[in-house]
Amino acid sequence: MRLSRGPGTGAAGLREAIGKARPLLAASPRRVAALVSADIGAAIAEAAILVIVVQIATSIADANAVVEMGVGPIGPLPLTLPTLFALAGALALVRFGLKSVDAIISPRMSNDVMLGLRERAVAAFLAADWETQGQVRFGHIGPLLGNQIARVAQLTMQVSTAIGAAISVVVLFVAALAVDVSAAVIIVVGLVVLFFALRPLSQMSRRYSATVAEANKTIGVATHELVDVALETHILGVEAEMEARVRASFLEQSHAYVRSQRTGKLVPSLYQSAGLLLIVGALALLYYSGLAALSSLTAIVLLFYRALGYGQGLQSTYHTVIDTLPFVELCEETIGEWDARRRAPGTVEIGTFSEIRLDEASYSYDGDRFALQSISFAVRSGESVGIIGPSGAGKSTLVQLLLGLRDPTTGATLVNGIPVRDVLPADWSRLLAYVPQDTHLIGTSVRENIRFFRSWITDDEVEEAARQAGLHPEIIEWDDGYDRYIDDRHVTLSGGQRQRLSIARALAGKPEILILDEPTSALDMRSEQLIHSTLTAMKGRVTLFVIAHRMSTLNICDRIMVLEDGRVRAFEPAETLQASSDFYREALTLSGISSSGTTRT
Repeated sequence: MRLSRGPGTGAAGLREAIGKARPLLAASPRRVAALVSADIGAAIAEAAILVIVVQIATSIADANAVVEMGVGPIGPLPLTLPTLFALAGALALVRFGLKSVDAIISPRMSNDVMLGLRERAVAAFLAADWETQGQVRFGHIGPLLGNQIARVAQLTMQVSTAIGAAISVVVLFVAALAVDVSAAVIIVVGLVVLFFALRPLSQMSRRYSATVAEANKTIGVATHELVDVALETHILGVEAEMEARVRASFLEQSHAYVRSQRTGKLVPSLYQSAGLLLIVGALALLYYSGLAALSSLTAIVLLFYRALGYGQGLQSTYHTVIDTLPFVELCEETIGEWDARRRAPGTVEIGTFSEIRLDEASYSYDGDRFALQSISFAVRSGESVGIIGPSGAGKSTLVQLLLGLRDPTTGATLVNGIPVRDVLPADWSRLLAYVPQDTHLIGTSVRENIRFFRSWITDDEVEEAARQAGLHPEIIEWDDGYDRYIDDRHVTLSGGQRQRLSIARALAGKPEILILDEPTSALDMRSEQLIHSTLTAMKGRVTLFVIAHRMSTLNICDRIMVLEDGRVRAFEPAETLQASSDFYREALTLSGISSSGTTRT
């Protein structure tokens, strides 16, 4: 996923940066309006305080008890020093109150952006087709939902800070114009020139920031692998090599990070120093040319010194916005890609299940080589079907077509004669269940792991499913029983228990089609026998697809499909396959099963 180069230099780059950040504020127009209004009021109050302070200082120095002050067409009005003290104090309180509005609104806006982006990302991911979901790695989606979106939300705070700083600069400039037009114009022109003269440094930081954003993705993948293969790393004694691999991803990010932060520190300091030199030079010019009175110069210096501080903050904020925009682009690009691959939900109700069929179905992952080619078969309600074949034969792809996770590249997957993609999703979920080879747990109780968010499944149905999976006797022996907490990282379940819990999860919804991928691969002989009894009890009532290498698991099947090189080489009862399929006979021999179906000892 590539990032764009981002905004250019100068005013065009500023407009582009603001344009990219504007959608973050679009959801809160009233809050933005309140924020802007409060900032304007606070800036006016501050400018008035500064002018009053100059007048107070001048009055004290000249021993004047009364000061005549006016603003534009108002005044001048005679004001005593106590009145000015009270007015300045009141304005300071007003400014604090208005700035408090910023402190209240900005975090709420930032939180709204963060929550909204996370919800959008999760919804877009869940709505995307399986082909898209299957390609997403945790090392990408984890940082996206965590640090990357959090940084985008911080951009909202930065934008609100920039709005306040920009308003303060404008108001202070207007106040300076009211004091002395010529002095104000000379200084502000210099500040504007200075602001845009430093754009190339911000663009340099922008490039470094884009590199940091890309490197963060690499770190996410590397650290996820660090945890996932911790056992293999320990057993094989390759800790040093794994550490070097992860460290390389850290170094890739750290070099760009240092360059970006160094530039970020340099720009504000350079801006402040150059601004101070500019003010000193402008004051010298005004003093020696006699264009401004001393009292006016004092007020202008104070106003522009404050404006310079806000300008420095604006420059720093602009740098931060530029630094964060790659994360905005990355979030929007990722969510946009998922949205573009949204599944169109079917609308056809399925009714009572009678048949599932593949009609000349082929599938290619890359548009070149076919994983499945011209697969045609029909399985009626209540049939039990075994699927065998060597590795790479296409078994996993076939399962994904049967589950409706992928549409055939050519041909169709049909249920009751209806293309699966046209079936109402609720009907399809009710009809079918799947037991994967690898069982994943969610961090909650055993009961809720079996129920798996399906609130309509009762506690009695959960326990019945556990009985069918042969897990109930063990659950009731555990501390807290069905309320025992389990999750995927702190697991105290054996492989066989996890597998039987997965089977119970599938059975709890009372499916009419059940697809099991190596259901007994992780089970001991006792557990395998329990599952075998469960499958036998379901035979004729539930349509079963069983993918297995253990041939003993398939002796309940009415027919067995032999897949080789993406094609159905045979699809017959076991007795027929013993005479017609070399692969089936070899599989029986390797499993230690005689041609009569008994296990050899």
